Amino acid sequence: MWSVPAAVALCVVAMVIPPIAAMVGNTRDKDDRWWDDPSGDPQSDEWWDELDGKDKNRR
Repeated sequence: MWSVPAAVALCVVAMVIPPIAAMVGNTRDKDDRWWDDPSGDPQSDEWWDELDGKDKNRR
Protein backbone atom coordinates (compact mmCIF):
# COMPACT_ATOMS: atom_id res chain seq x y z
CA MET A 1 0.00 0.00 0.00
CA TRP A 2 2.87 2.43 0.77
CA SER A 3 5.62 3.14 -1.67
CA VAL A 4 9.23 2.15 -1.15
CA PRO A 5 10.49 5.77 -0.95
CA ALA A 6 7.96 6.54 1.79
CA ALA A 7 9.12 3.48 3.74
CA VAL A 8 12.76 4.52 3.39
CA ALA A 9 11.92 8.06 4.52
CA LEU A 10 10.13 6.73 7.59
CA CYS A 11 13.16 4.55 8.43
CA VAL A 12 15.48 7.54 8.13
CA VAL A 13 13.25 9.61 10.40
CA ALA A 14 13.10 6.76 12.93
CA MET A 15 16.89 6.43 12.77
CA VAL A 16 17.49 10.14 13.46
CA ILE A 17 15.09 10.59 16.39
CA PRO A 18 17.10 8.78 19.16
CA PRO A 19 20.41 10.65 18.63
CA ILE A 20 18.61 14.00 18.49
CA ALA A 21 16.67 13.14 21.65
CA ALA A 22 19.93 12.20 23.41
CA MET A 23 21.59 15.47 22.40
CA VAL A 24 18.63 17.53 23.57
CA GLY A 25 18.30 15.56 26.80
CA ASN A 26 21.99 15.93 27.68
CA THR A 27 22.24 19.68 27.22
CA ARG A 28 23.19 21.69 30.27
CA ASP A 29 22.06 25.07 31.50
CA LYS A 30 24.17 28.10 30.63
CA ASP A 31 25.02 28.63 34.30
CA ASP A 32 25.97 24.98 34.92
CA ARG A 33 29.75 25.03 35.23
CA TRP A 34 30.35 21.29 35.62
CA TRP A 35 34.01 21.63 34.67
CA ASP A 36 34.66 23.66 37.82
CA ASP A 37 33.46 20.89 40.14
CA PRO A 38 36.26 19.30 42.18
CA SER A 39 37.26 15.84 41.02
CA GLY A 40 37.99 14.51 44.52
CA ASP A 41 41.72 14.21 43.86
CA PRO A 42 43.38 17.15 45.65
CA GLN A 43 46.57 16.97 43.60
CA SER A 44 44.65 16.96 40.32
CA ASP A 45 42.36 19.78 41.47
CA GLU A 46 45.38 21.86 42.52
CA TRP A 47 47.03 21.24 39.16
CA TRP A 48 43.91 22.28 37.22
CA ASP A 49 43.47 25.36 39.38
CA GLU A 50 47.07 26.33 38.64
CA LEU A 51 46.48 25.89 34.90
CA ASP A 52 43.29 27.95 35.09
CA GLY A 53 45.09 30.71 36.97
CA LYS A 54 42.94 30.38 40.09
CA ASP A 55 44.30 31.57 43.42
CA LYS A 56 44.36 28.86 46.13
CA ASN A 57 43.47 31.35 48.83
CA ARG A 58 40.23 32.52 47.16
CA ARG A 59 38.33 29.30 47.89
